Amino acid sequence: MASTVPLPLLKPNWDSLNCVPSDFCQLGLHDCHPEHGVCSLTGHQAFSCRCRVGKVGDGTHCERTSCPDFPVAEPQNGFFSCSIPTSSAANTCQSANSTEPEYEVVCVLHCNHGYDRLIYAEYSCRHDGNWTIPVDIYSAGSTPCLAVKCPDLSCPLHGRMTCDSGSYFRYPEICSFACDVNPGYELTPTSSSVRHCQADATWSGNDAECIGVWCPALSSPTNGRMSCNSGYSFRYPETCTFRCNHGYHLSAGSTSRTCQADGKWSGRAARCCPDGYNYYRRSQFCYRAFNQRKNYNDAAATCSSDGGTLAMPRNAGINAFLVDLKNAMDNTALFWFGLTDRATEGSWVWADGVELANEHFKQWGPRQPDNAHDNENCAHYWQRNHEQVERRNRWNDLLCSETFLKFICQVGT
Repeated sequence: MASTVPLPLLKPNWDSLNCVPSDFCQLGLHDCHPEHGVCSLTGHQAFSCRCRVGKVGDGTHCERTSCPDFPVAEPQNGFFSCSIPTSSAANTCQSANSTEPEYEVVCVLHCNHGYDRLIYAEYSCRHDGNWTIPVDIYSAGSTPCLAVKCPDLSCPLHGRMTCDSGSYFRYPEICSFACDVNPGYELTPTSSSVRHCQADATWSGNDAECIGVWCPALSSPTNGRMSCNSGYSFRYPETCTFRCNHGYHLSAGSTSRTCQADGKWSGRAARCCPDGYNYYRRSQFCYRAFNQRKNYNDAAATCSSDGGTLAMPRNAGINAFLVDLKNAMDNTALFWFGLTDRATEGSWVWADGVELANEHFKQWGPRQPDNAHDNENCAHYWQRNHEQVERRNRWNDLLCSETFLKFICQVGT
């Protein structure tokens, strides 16, 4: 609507030569709306006011043309921000519902953090009071906002993966990892059992890796060597094999052992005995009855050259084993073993320096040791065929210098 408003008369604007009409619009001597009004000169000191396109009013009072409420609903995982681009609030993010729908308002589609915008949609309130509808974001097959894609994941070797959104690997999918327990695998300490596809298109955590369960570490047998087929990891299903050095033989245990799914090794520990020696599992020593006759010191020296000592029957089990060993060699001979009281008469000490206490196992013959001939400081076995039954295979003391006795050695494994 235009209007003509009379104002107080002003003197004409005379210059030195001419008198020209006064332009109240150019001079700002009008009351049209300062932002949305248009001043038109109609004559000398006369003007009219009207509203700009997209505005309504009488020219002195103008308002933006209103549009209906914003006609597009917010899509899943998206939103609209609305503003007047030429306004000082153009950079202020406001929702469609909080912005007055009026001329020059522009609403732009955005997607939530973690989602990519696949459709650019900008809606404007026009001067005629209607919205521009450039694209139908809800048309069949349209996806305005799509979750960002994280790199594809795969099941770890010897493991499995379960994802809560069908393994599309899009935000905010969660994938869980586990290893095949029954075959014997477990996640490494640095592996993540759960990973989240994050809004920045990266996965949380670390890659999942399954490794075999750990078995206790093995070592090479004394006087032998060990080789393993997986770098000595001692993890399922590694297999380690054992061999004895030259001059030794595998007298007990397994030539190969496998780390099993339950974290235990198959077989038994390998034991290498010097050639000619026999292994006794309960003591874990190797023993040999020598078919040679020597005094106590020379017998001990022979044992030492094999890396051991004269045998020490510390308990009934070892004693029985040694008795069988010597009798298999010669059931008519006496045999030295590693026990003396040379340091202190009556205080018997094993070859490794441990005292034979009163409460310890002993197998002395009747009324022995008796030191019958003085200096009977070394112990031996009586023969199996002794004429006195009660003395058969029993212990006795004798002069260490006697040379008619055979002897039994022991070597550790």
